[in-house]
Amino acid sequence: VDGSCMVVVSHPWLSKGDPDPTGEQLAQLVKELDRFESSTGVINEDTGVFYDFCSLPQKPFNTEEEKNLFNYQLRGMRKLYIASNSFVLVLPHIPPSAHTQT
Repeated sequence: VDGSCMVVVSHPWLSKGDPDPTGEQLAQLVKELDRFESSTGVINEDTGVFYDFCSLPQKPFNTEEEKNLFNYQLRGMRKLYIASNSFVLVLPHIPPSAHTQT
């Protein structure tokens, strides 16, 4: 792949206010990014990673501007999944501990 690319992470939220309260999903994400990089060689210092919790303002919003930005970004988020320079990384695993945190 020439130029920069984006890895878009698709994942379940493991609790209402935090997608990964125990860090299990982060460990899985790091493992999968390492695997993806070693098998494709496309991840470098120019690669972006979109993880909604870190990439979008989250509720409760501190300002009206954050709320407007969230709504604007939410409407356009689907474009990340279909962009020619995007790779979608799916984290389907739901650890048993998640069932006690919702």
